[in-house]
Amino acid sequence: MPSPARRGGTRMLQSDRVRASIAETPQSTVRAIATQQSPSFRQVAQACSRCVMVGQCLPAGLTADELQRMDDIVGVNGQCRRGNDLYRAGDAIEALYAVRSGSFKSYRLSETGEEHVTGFFLPGDLLGLDGLHKGTHASFAVPLEDSVVCRFPLEKLDDIMAETPRLTRKMTRVVSRELDNQIERARNRTADAAVSAFLLDLRERMVTRGFDAGHLSLKMSRRDIGNHLRLRIETVSRAFSRLRDQGIIDVDGRSLRFLDPDRLRTLARQD
Repeated sequence: MPSPARRGGTRMLQSDRVRASIAETPQSTVRAIATQQSPSFRQVAQACSRCVMVGQCLPAGLTADELQRMDDIVGVNGQCRRGNDLYRAGDAIEALYAVRSGSFKSYRLSETGEEHVTGFFLPGDLLGLDGLHKGTHASFAVPLEDSVVCRFPLEKLDDIMAETPRLTRKMTRVVSRELDNQIERARNRTADAAVSAFLLDLRERMVTRGFDAGHLSLKMSRRDIGNHLRLRIETVSRAFSRLRDQGIIDVDGRSLRFLDPDRLRTLARQD
C-alpha cells in the first residue's frame, strides 16, 4: 500500500513580480503585476453554431434560435500566448471565457507570494466563474500553451440566460462540477489514489470531447499537478512511477498512455 499523500505541495515563485509582492499588501500585489497584452476579440458569423466544441461548451443543447443569440454576442479569436495571463486576480469580471483550443490553468497567490493551482481547463471548459458573486476575479488564468478562447460578455449573457432555461441549467451544471471537484480534492487519500483520480478526470474530459481515450498529452508540469493536489513534486513523480511499474500507465515525458483504465479507476476510489 503506498504511503499517505504528503500535503502542502505549494511552491514559491521566483519571478520578480512575486518577490516584489511579498513586501506589499495583497491588494497592491494585484495592482503591481505587470500589464500584459490582452487578447483581442472580434465577431464571427455563426461562431457558436459552427464550432466543433459546441456540444461540450456553454451553448450545448441550445436550439437553433438560441444558438443564433449566442452567435450575436460571442467574441472569438482571442489568441492567448503561453504564459500571458488571460485575466488576473482583482480584475473586474466583465465576461466569461470558453476554451476553444489549447489549455489553461488557474491559480491564486497567497500573501507571501506562494502559488496555489486551483484548476486546469481544456477545450470546451468555461473560465471566469471564480469570484463572480463579488464582481472581481479571485484567481489568475494563464494558458499552458498558445490557446484560443471565446468571450461571452457578462451583461449580454445575463440577458440571454433570463430568457433561456437551457442555458441556465447548463451554467448550474458547470458550477456543480466545480463544487464536486473541490470536494474530491479535499478527500484525505493516498498519493496514488489522488494522482489516479486526477488522470482519470483528464481522460474522461478528453473522451467527451472526442479525443483518443488511450493517450493523453499532459500540458501541465508535475510541479503544477502536485501543487493542485497538494502533494510534493517528488510524491507525484513516485506515484507516476508506481503506476507505470504496475502496468497501469506508460509515461514518456508528458506523453501518457492508459494501459489499464479499470485498475486506475479502482485505485482512484481508494481513500
